Amino acid sequence: MQDDLKKYTALQALSNSEGGKILMDACLKDISSCIDSIAYSSGVQTLETYIQLACTIKEKLGLYRTLKNAEENVNLTKIAIEESLKTQE
Repeated sequence: MQDDLKKYTALQALSNSEGGKILMDACLKDISSCIDSIAYSSGVQTLETYIQLACTIKEKLGLYRTLKNAEENVNLTKIAIEESLKTQE
């Protein structure tokens, strides 16, 4: 759990930084752009194009969620560590 706490703390620091905020904003813009491409495509779209857009959405959403949930994951991990220490006493 200590290793997880270190990882989540590093992700939290990134998400709170200026670069992290820019990265999160870029992810949201990319997701929005992909959704627009799916919803408002006027030309012929192939199945491969839809799959590619869906994969991009999944990738960007995963990165966004990782950064967005970092603070909550830090807090939950700290609680889990405290509970674990209490049960060991």
